[in-house]
Amino acid sequence: FMSIKRRQPGGDTPPQVEERFAALPGQPFSIEGADPGRDAALVGFALSWLPRQNLAIYARYDGTLGNNRTDHLVTVELKDAW
Repeated sequence: FMSIKRRQPGGDTPPQVEERFAALPGQPFSIEGADPGRDAALVGFALSWLPRQNLAIYARYDGTLGNNRTDHLVTVELKDAW
């Protein structure tokens, strides 16, 4: 499996959320995310290998490649059935 996508955000403002704790309802706080930039490429691929009937190995990569932000995520999974 392999995928390549282009992301183009709708606005120029970074993602922001305002929250409140239930114990302090009158005290809001804000969290602001990183500016994702104007364009970014979303790439990903996954591999699977079954060396034996009861053993499977999976690997996956997902990345966001942009002018203001670069993220990488690698996942490896080993399944052994006995």
